[in-house]
Amino acid sequence: MIQMFIKVLGSGLVNSLIHADYSESGSIVIEKGENYFKFSNPGDLRIPIDIVMEGGRSDPRNTILHQMFSYLGFGERAGSGLYMISKVWKSKNWIQPQIKEELNPNRTTLILYMKSDKIYTNNYPNSYPNNYPNSYSNKLNEIQLQIIEIIKENPTVTAKEISMKLGNRGLPAIKWNLKQLKNNGILERKGTTRKGKWFIL
Repeated sequence: MIQMFIKVLGSGLVNSLIHADYSESGSIVIEKGENYFKFSNPGDLRIPIDIVMEGGRSDPRNTILHQMFSYLGFGERAGSGLYMISKVWKSKNWIQPQIKEELNPNRTTLILYMKSDKIYTNNYPNSYPNNYPNSYSNKLNEIQLQIIEIIKENPTVTAKEISMKLGNRGLPAIKWNLKQLKNNGILERKGTTRKGKWFIL
């Protein structure tokens, strides 16, 4: 398990290096917290977050670096790095890897929490309406809990407005989390993107 853990952290580092936009301002930052690792690099994602999470497709910004790490045995097959990390984290019942995008300047951050995904439920004891199913509570990450709170206040809110309310958190990240909430039967959207309404099931 230790070797797998080292491989996961190495994958996070390599991803930051090969996907960084070195023409952007800022530098690559690796942060170790009490129960998390954070890998942050300048540049936005070149493919949608949901595809990144599913694996099988990659578009490294720095192909020469990617090839170099592959020759050294540190590279993964295209698009498998984050998918592999997600599988390891799921086996430990830890919070799933979080991807955050920032704009102007563009920056992508991968956060790996080494703690149970139940932690967010304890931090938000009053986050659910009376009819909210308890069976869903352990499936929600922090962003999803915040999205639900915003929707409770304004059911007609759009994904772009949610992004702005969450401090301009990347719109692709908001759309990916909304999709997960819909796929898990927690949210439903009726009407158009701009004039529709959210329903908490």
